[in-house]
Amino acid sequence: MSLLETNKPFLVNPLRLPALPTLLLFSSSIETNSDLTHLVFDSWIEVQSLPMNQTDVELCVRTGIRIRTSWTRLLDYQLKKENSRDVGLLEAALTTDLVLFMSPLSSATHFGYSLKRLLPADMKTIYRGRSSMDSELEDMGSNPFVSDYQMSRDETLGGVRVAPYLVYDCLADGGSLVLFSCPGCNLDLQLTTLEKLQHLQHCAPESDSPEDNTAASQLIQGDHKNSSSYFCDICNKGYPHFNSVAILKHKKSHSSIVMPS
Repeated sequence: MSLLETNKPFLVNPLRLPALPTLLLFSSSIETNSDLTHLVFDSWIEVQSLPMNQTDVELCVRTGIRIRTSWTRLLDYQLKKENSRDVGLLEAALTTDLVLFMSPLSSATHFGYSLKRLLPADMKTIYRGRSSMDSELEDMGSNPFVSDYQMSRDETLGGVRVAPYLVYDCLADGGSLVLFSCPGCNLDLQLTTLEKLQHLQHCAPESDSPEDNTAASQLIQGDHKNSSSYFCDICNKGYPHFNSVAILKHKKSHSSIVMPS
């Protein structure tokens, strides 16, 4: 608990929230470098993390985008006054995702990053701008961030616009290539984050989104340091890395099952 001193009396019961998840969910514009370790929000706040945390940042960014996409879809349903079982399921899933994403046990809080307020002088050099190399790359392939959004080159900032609010790889520092082992073809590859996600999308067609499944699993299970083994008597199955949030959610899933009369 900390004391907030302010001359704005309309601020009542403020709630402390993790910075990066909040910025990912509510910023009007987000710009990134190629490996997502450098982010700029609303041309105002800069977030940087170490390359060793690239996987954690990627998971956090992709989860934030997925939640925003579901939120927008649910809002469209509400405006159209649609009331179906799918709408209810989407709302329930979105509520759970939001709680897990903003929780102190979320993977978004298990790595270090720095925050900096950007000055006008910073804004003059932070973007790389459009280059001749961008013009040569016409075929950008599928969009692994928002599947139903058509990616396009940003003429002003450079990079690729992958969502209405997000421009990928437009920051001047560029980032670094990501070295990873593909579970589908068993190859060791060195690609940009966008190329990596596109490769995973096409290399594992049997899964709609392998990274999304991994993201959901990691967000629910959290850091293994804060987890323990859990055995469920109802489904007669053991779970080696469940934290308190995962255990509570698992128990709730059983309580929501209606037994036949």
